[in-house]
Amino acid sequence: MSPTPAAHIPPTAPPGPDTPASDVATGSSDVISLDARRPSRRGTQLEAAAVSTPDADSPEQQLAETIEALLLARGHSLTDETTSAVYKATVDAVLLMLEGAHAQGIVGEEQHATLNGMILGMREAPGRI
Repeated sequence: MSPTPAAHIPPTAPPGPDTPASDVATGSSDVISLDARRPSRRGTQLEAAAVSTPDADSPEQQLAETIEALLLARGHSLTDETTSAVYKATVDAVLLMLEGAHAQGIVGEEQHATLNGMILGMREAPGRI
């Protein structure tokens, strides 16, 4: 299967990490509202400001390097714009899945907060390479 050209990849907005579960589910607990997931300009600025530049030995940097090594072994790199965009879209899909599990009560508050933080850290890997 050949990769999809970047021109055919729709732009995606990252899920908002602090959207309450009551705002996420609409109609039924099986549906996650995409409208509620669109970040405001304020949310985007806060998210960007929250990203710090860790030292070379930080867990975040080690994770980014591990992810890059996994991609390099497959002939890709997070330094490539298309690969980076697809990677972030995939992580965004995982965040949506986590939000759905939280809304369904499959994942509790504490687990949700822990996993959400870890996945958001993964999402920042392209900026650390």
